[in-house]
Order: sequence, then structure tokens, then C-alpha cells
Amino acid sequence: DCQPGSYVYKDQECVPCQLGRFAPSALADACLECSPGFVTVKSVGAETCISCDGGTFSEGFAVNCSECPTGRASGSSAIACSVCEPGKLAQHRATSCTNCDGGRYSGPGASDCAGAR
Repeated sequence: DCQPGSYVYKDQECVPCQLGRFAPSALADACLECSPGFVTVKSVGAETCISCDGGTFSEGFAVNCSECPTGRASGSSAIACSVCEPGKLAQHRATSCTNCDGGRYSGPGASDCAGAR
């Protein structure tokens, strides 16, 4: 019997799931794909696929979530980080863009707001 995190190859051999794939129980012929917005956490033999937290993202077949850079933000299970609109800002690994304080402004993708125009 094959273990979770693997699949049965040609009814003969147990093969561990490879990068970005998982198997909660031994599967026949192939492991399941870890969808965009989710990660396996293990590079080989993953048994589960979990959601990326807010402020991070995954394009799919990933072991770890990538962090949103400054000026971008994401919610949980994101496949990409969104660029903050003008007048908003975000720090590294932000879950949302926040408004600049009154009288201050920013360009798109900003990490800081400038003084009054």
C-alpha cells in the first residue's frame, strides 16, 4: 500500500507527489494539482494543499506563498497582488491598500504618501 503524498504508478510502484502536487491518500496514476492561491508547503510527498494568507500569493504548483511587495496587496488565496490605486499605499505583505491621510497623495503602487500638492 502506498502512503498519502504519493500515487501508484502502473499498479506496481509508489511514487511521491512532485512539486506543487499533493495526495491526501494514495491515488492511482497521478497526484492532484495544487491550484493557484494555494501551496503544498512540502516540495515532495505533500499530503495537503493550503491557502495562501492575505499579503501573499501563489501562481500555482507552488511549495510556498510569495509575499506581496511594497505598493501591492492581496487577500487570502490570491493568485497575484493588486497594485494600489493612486491616493492609496501598502507596506510589504499588506492585505489591503490604505488611503493617504487628508491632503496627502501617492502614485499607483506607492509605499508612502507625499505632502500636499
